[in-house]
Amino acid sequence: MQTWLQQNNYTGNTAVAIVADEAQNDGTQYDNFYGVGDTGQGTTRHLPFVFSGPGILSGKTYTGNVGIDDMSPTFMYELGLPAPIDSRGQVISGFFSGAVTPTPTPSPTGTPSPTPTSTNTPSPTPTNTPSPSPTKTGTPSPTPTHTPPPTNTPSPPGNNLIVNGGFESSGNWVYSGTDHPARSSTQTHSGHYSLKVGFSSGQQGDSIGYQTVTIPSSAKHANLSFYYWPASNDSSTYGWQEADVIDSHGNVLQQLFQNTIHDRVWIQMTFVLSAYAGQTIGIQFLDHEESNGYSYYTYMYVDDVALTTS
Repeated sequence: MQTWLQQNNYTGNTAVAIVADEAQNDGTQYDNFYGVGDTGQGTTRHLPFVFSGPGILSGKTYTGNVGIDDMSPTFMYELGLPAPIDSRGQVISGFFSGAVTPTPTPSPTGTPSPTPTSTNTPSPTPTNTPSPSPTKTGTPSPTPTHTPPPTNTPSPPGNNLIVNGGFESSGNWVYSGTDHPARSSTQTHSGHYSLKVGFSSGQQGDSIGYQTVTIPSSAKHANLSFYYWPASNDSSTYGWQEADVIDSHGNVLQQLFQNTIHDRVWIQMTFVLSAYAGQTIGIQFLDHEESNGYSYYTYMYVDDVALTTS
């Protein structure tokens, strides 16, 4: 198959996966096909798995466990398609060389005012790891009131309006919420620092970081891009990662995305914000988690934020 794909110039846009069920029993009438019947003496189920295509590591053997539920998110990641948030599986990032960069599809809610047209490329939204067993009964925390952010001086078209978008210094961003974000060197997309929004444990409420910019009225194009690295072991009921466009009073004009995912890889997001020309807006990163005393967490790292105009 690989030879035929190569001969017909299909190897650059075709991925091949080979999967086979392999199971045995111990010959007794009590064990089912997968060997997990009443006696418990049979063998367990195995799934030989071969994966080849653009951006997939060649000649490597993956030593980790790959579950049945991991296959569809991994296939969708390779195809550049979003995976369901409530899937039990996750993308096996060890298969990939890094050539495939997912761009998840944002899930806006409500009717933004105004309504800019987003042209970001769809990409996988890999799934969160199933939540631990304790049952939480907390009531969702209210969104804290924003302090009106300072107004930036309009910049001429062609410039990056975001200052310190790589978080290499400590200024230019406003932090709020019950658990303030903090600069971190643990995960970085480039440079030495990123912004960690949310806590690894014990968070109860919102963690918010934002910066305001004024898009020149003469700008015909305004494009926002950034990278984020998400982690969560909770459900979307109690924890999520989010990015928004806000006004000068902290009101959400447009929700760019809201996810609860555990990819633990850098994901690029891009949005067209041309409809906000002539306005002062804020780019906001928000993480919400209600751990309620349990070992739940939801957080993300953000890096390389840029809002360019032309």
